[in-house]
Amino acid sequence: MRAVVQHGYGGPECLSIEQRPEPTPGRGQVRVRVDAVSPDSGTLHLLTGEPRVLRLFLGCRTLRQPVIGLAFA
Repeated sequence: MRAVVQHGYGGPECLSIEQRPEPTPGRGQVRVRVDAVSPDSGTLHLLTGEPRVLRLFLGCRTLRQPVIGLAFA
């Protein structure tokens, strides 16, 4: 699958589109086909790492979960 991956905190220059393995849903989960994504305010905070206190939970230098995005269609 293609995914938008973040390589560090900053602006859009930290993003790239990469091939990633398709996830296998676990028990009680579903896999959906995504045709479009949209950045929202939460995604923008993850991209910049601001406020900096978020980095304690997300990862100090890079995100623990590099595939970003919260909204999809």
